[in-house]
Amino acid sequence: MTKVAIIIPTMNRPNFMLRQFKFYELMNSPHPIYISDSSDLENAEKLKQNISKFKNLNITYQWDPPGKDCMYRLTSFIKEKYCIQMGDDDLIIPNTIAECADFLESHSDYGTCLGKQVN
Repeated sequence: MTKVAIIIPTMNRPNFMLRQFKFYELMNSPHPIYISDSSDLENAEKLKQNISKFKNLNITYQWDPPGKDCMYRLTSFIKEKYCIQMGDDDLIIPNTIAECADFLESHSDYGTCLGKQVN
């Protein structure tokens, strides 16, 4: 299974992020998670303090000042060949993420893959 960087911007929604972490841990996700957090101090602390509870996830946390798009600052941490950016209130099945990367590996004439959707 190809590992894919999951990039998630968030702001003042630590409960959404913690729900995502719980989901990915329950799904045994191999994908590293990169967080760009522009929360106020209270919400940023809540998120940072709870990250360590998710022992089976590889989470990189970065706080960024609000009002600017600082996603590019996460790129220096990313080691994976492929990445997906998603909202802090979204959940994507880890195998679907890997299937997209595997598709791109074997179809070099494609630039993106959106995968499957379940509503």
